[in-house]
Formats: sequence, C-alpha cells, structure tokens
Amino acid sequence: MNFGFISSSMGVSFSVIGILTILITAVLWVPLKKLGQTTRHEAVASDLVGHRFRIDTDLTIGENLAHRYSGVDWMAKGITHIEAGSMVEVKQVEVGVLWVAKVED
Repeated sequence: MNFGFISSSMGVSFSVIGILTILITAVLWVPLKKLGQTTRHEAVASDLVGHRFRIDTDLTIGENLAHRYSGVDWMAKGITHIEAGSMVEVKQVEVGVLWVAKVED
C-alpha cells in the first residue's frame, strides 16, 4: 500500500491479507504437518538411573511399590521378584515409574 501496488481501501486490504494467508498456509501446510508428526523413540536419559535404595517390602512381578525420592512419590517396578530388605538399582525411568533390579553383591 505504501508503494502503490494495491489500493489502501479497507476492502482491498482485507482481501489481500486473506489471499496471502491462504497462500502461505497452502505452501507451509505439508512441511509443518511432517514436522509435527516426527517422533523419537529413544530412552530418556536421567540422573536417576543408577540410584540405589533398599526396599522394605517384597516387590513382585506386575505390582509396584511406592518409593519417595527427593520429595516425589515414585512407583518402583521390577521384572523379577525382589525380596524385602534387598538393595535395588534404578535401571530405567518412565513418567512416575522407576524400573529397578536387585543389586547382586
């Protein structure tokens, strides 16, 4: 409008803005859609991996055990049966879940 390419009336301004919006959306739709569908299936790196603690009750397969660490209540899960009083080590971390294994001496 400043350079005189298009009229400075309201109707023409809204029309040009609408057309430019449609064109930009059409051009960027596919790349942005691909970008939004990209996912990574990587294990989360955490400083909790390697943390050791002693459990006070038996931890059986398919069940969980509450463990409070750093002011957060975590669910500790194991893939094998672990007896009460055993030292365990965190092997993997998920949202709210610590996957643990018994530490072999």
